[in-house]
Amino acid sequence: MALGLAAGVALGLFARPFALALEPLAFAFLDLLKLLVLPLTFCAMVSGVTGIGDGLRLGRAAGMTLLFFIGTTLLAAALGLALVNLLQPGVGYPVVTGSTSPALAERPPLGPGELLGLFIQPNLVRAAAEMQLLPLLLFALALGASLRSLGTEGRAAAGFFESMNAALARMVGWLIAVAPIGLGALVAFQLASAGGWEGLSALVTSLLWWLGVVLLGLGLQALLLLALLRILAPVHARALPRQMLTALITAFSTASSTATLPVTLMAVESAGVRPHTARLVVPLGATLNMNGTALYEAMAALFIAQAYGIALDPATQFIVVLLAALAAIGAAGIPEAGLVTLVMVLTTVGLPVEGIGLLLAVDWLLDRFRTAVNVWGDGAAAAVVDARLNARGAGDGDDTSDHQAPQTHAADQKALNG
Repeated sequence: MALGLAAGVALGLFARPFALALEPLAFAFLDLLKLLVLPLTFCAMVSGVTGIGDGLRLGRAAGMTLLFFIGTTLLAAALGLALVNLLQPGVGYPVVTGSTSPALAERPPLGPGELLGLFIQPNLVRAAAEMQLLPLLLFALALGASLRSLGTEGRAAAGFFESMNAALARMVGWLIAVAPIGLGALVAFQLASAGGWEGLSALVTSLLWWLGVVLLGLGLQALLLLALLRILAPVHARALPRQMLTALITAFSTASSTATLPVTLMAVESAGVRPHTARLVVPLGATLNMNGTALYEAMAALFIAQAYGIALDPATQFIVVLLAALAAIGAAGIPEAGLVTLVMVLTTVGLPVEGIGLLLAVDWLLDRFRTAVNVWGDGAAAAVVDARLNARGAGDGDDTSDHQAPQTHAADQKALNG
């Protein structure tokens, strides 16, 4: 996988005509990943809920998951704000007015109705067509809980979703086997589209300090998640980083937590997280747990304030942290997710929306790094929730299929490690 990524970077930077010709292969692989997202997510969520057991265990799992998501997202936003206050990458930056994208500038900020619409949709088919995962996940959660409450009547349907999940996981394993070629082509094409080596070096030089500060923040957030993993889930701390490598490379290459979800789910289960926990936490994480996005949006808001010479008092900066966390959650089902929800942060605290234009040059590159951190956060969340549930004895009496997962997915494990 790493070799495919390295080959893609080399082709994109130094063999631009050939890399541009890889467009059909690149997007065919991306489409195959997206094709598996909806059925796998739905079946994984239903089978995960039905496998947890009684309502008390489900409530504990959901509560721990949301608590971890909220806590790490707020920490990420606060960390990003602290770094920009300390290193001040926006001070003295040359501002060019009117440089924002009209599509972004004209888009109104998200209100309560729009935020509620991310969770509730009257038409699930339309939500699926538009890749709005949150309404589907909520429906799958309710369906799984309903099947579990039926007892013996619901076992046949629960078994169907369990079998479908296993079959889809096997298909993901097949796709992972050819992933180095697909991801390499995708990275090569996207780098070539950005201008190859000349285009990349010009963009990076123009915002080198900002780029470095953001990467520092994302790296510190990844280390913070690793520290939480070692403290709260030491049983998974050794295996998870190694198994997540494929998912992180896929996240960097696709710049999409949603497209990476099938790979993330397989990686987490391969690291020893019990399947029913992974199937509950990972799909929710792909839509709600956006550590990298929250950190970036808090940093971007203060960077723009510094570039325009606008001082933000501590109370306003506290609001920025809260808004960045909320915007990161709301980014899941929205096109141009990170930049679009940044509009909400800027307008709420009175910063110029046209300041987004200062970030556009390197946003596409930073988006890949923050997506990788988002996916790493999903894996860490699943491991921590699983370990804490097990420590509380929530796994007593669980279905023995949890312990048969390594055998069920043996072929997929080989593909993932490859």
